[in-house]
Amino acid sequence: MSDVSAVVIPIVVGIGSLLAGVIGTTVKATWTIAAIKTQFTADIAGVRIEIRTEHEESMRAFGETVSAIRQKVGETELWNRDNFVRRDDFATVMEAFNRALDSLRIEIKADISKLDGKIDKLSWAKLTAADKG
Repeated sequence: MSDVSAVVIPIVVGIGSLLAGVIGTTVKATWTIAAIKTQFTADIAGVRIEIRTEHEESMRAFGETVSAIRQKVGETELWNRDNFVRRDDFATVMEAFNRALDSLRIEIKADISKLDGKIDKLSWAKLTAADKG
């Protein structure tokens, strides 16, 4: 029996060592994979935070741009309202302007008629004075 035990004991010890090595390597590989997974998860969380921050900054900048455009459109509408005349208002002003011009034309014609009368009187007076003299 001693011969069998001399062969079996080293084989059992070898198998035990092999199993211990395989189990140890498996445990070490599991821990390494778990550490890699933890690091990978932390990296993904960091990237998510960066992406979320950049997205929020982009949205804020876009919102400010839209707000600035909205404000500029409002300012343009007010400027147009204050500086341009509506068609109906323009027509009313032009009608009043034309009436004022017609009134001035009538007054000027009347004044010219009066001046013509005075010039005729002066000319007639000069002619009759020249005939008498």
